[in-house]
Amino acid sequence: MLVFEKETLFNSSVFKGQVRFSHAEFKKLVGFDGCTFCRVCTFGGAVFHDRAMFRTVVFEGYGLFNDARFEADTRFTNTCFGKGANFTDVKFKNRCDFAGGYSRNKSVPICDNVTFTRNRFGDDVSFWRFVKQVCQETGYYQEAGECFYRERCGHFWQRFRGPNYEKLTAIRKMGRWFLWLRLLPEFILGRLLFGYGERPNRVLVAGAVIILLCGLFYSSQAAHLAFQYGIQDSLRSDQLGLLDGLYYSTITFTTLGFGDIYPAADGLTRIVTMFESMAGACLMALFVVTLSKRFSRG
Repeated sequence: MLVFEKETLFNSSVFKGQVRFSHAEFKKLVGFDGCTFCRVCTFGGAVFHDRAMFRTVVFEGYGLFNDARFEADTRFTNTCFGKGANFTDVKFKNRCDFAGGYSRNKSVPICDNVTFTRNRFGDDVSFWRFVKQVCQETGYYQEAGECFYRERCGHFWQRFRGPNYEKLTAIRKMGRWFLWLRLLPEFILGRLLFGYGERPNRVLVAGAVIILLCGLFYSSQAAHLAFQYGIQDSLRSDQLGLLDGLYYSTITFTTLGFGDIYPAADGLTRIVTMFESMAGACLMALFVVTLSKRFSRG
């Protein structure tokens, strides 16, 4: 196992043969800026205790980083992965930057079980943007959608904490948390419910939960509904069963409103009915948007 005790700089070097830094340990700064790896380059299991610089590097062959661990800042800015890269089980414990990274042969990087310790700071945004762009170019639209979701989650945390969050005083950090209220609609609707357009199943589950809960309310003694089956026949509100409650909840959620069951002159029932109809209109629109987004990405 190679151990580099001091700063190691290979800047602008050209490696014409296979390069193996497997399980190497870099205790100080390591720089590969501007290097060219003509064949397969292996950093599997390597440990970078200090900054790792791979800016404007060209990997003509395959780049293997599986099981590597980056303890400090890592930069892959404007790096070219000619035949793809493997980031399986890689751990980024500090900032990482993949801005401008690209794949020349449109080979999708393998990124199973990649761990970002600072993902609550949005440090993984550039990585998922890089993988997303490669997936879109190669036609892996489902994987591109997953990367887009993770990119948007990281972008949310970037907006939430803002720049230089770690350097703020305790009072300013508390103030930043209060400002989180302006991002609450995006967090609830965009991320949790909508999934930034990549989680249509969440919309269906939310709709089913609302229909069920409102149906239980309508079938309880707390609700006051009027019934009209035909011109002469009517039912009392205490005769409403669970099936009738779910029926009324469904037609209210879908904004059909046949008129055979309608809320009586009761404030609470009318409020619940208005809430469910508004929620149904919004969720159905969101579901259509998620489907159109997913199936029109190509």
